[in-house]
Amino acid sequence: MEHRLSQRLPVGKSLLVYKRGLPIATGRLRDVSKRGMFMVTDFAEVGLHQKLEVEFRVPEKDRDVPRRIAAVVVRKTDEGLAMEFEHDSESEVDNPGIQALLDAQSGSVDRTFRDVFAV
Repeated sequence: MEHRLSQRLPVGKSLLVYKRGLPIATGRLRDVSKRGMFMVTDFAEVGLHQKLEVEFRVPEKDRDVPRRIAAVVVRKTDEGLAMEFEHDSESEVDNPGIQALLDAQSGSVDRTFRDVFAV
């Protein structure tokens, strides 16, 4: 039986993966929670505990705005990568990308989580 600290929500958003500031792979966000995400990708040139950045686009007003989130690879499967978001503390999120995820998931913004990650 799985014991999760936060609920995972299904998503189907395209992602771009960066390593040391350079784009290295593409993927698809399968699900996301307050603490991390699972990315479907065939990119295998990554190790456990490796830090990456993941970029996705968030609709804001009349345009899509790119957001990047730093994350650490915590599990690898044949299907992709499980990643945990990197931030300084549980109570303070300083990355606007993580904040967009948390706001949308908690319902504190006008649009729903599915609207934020609409394909």
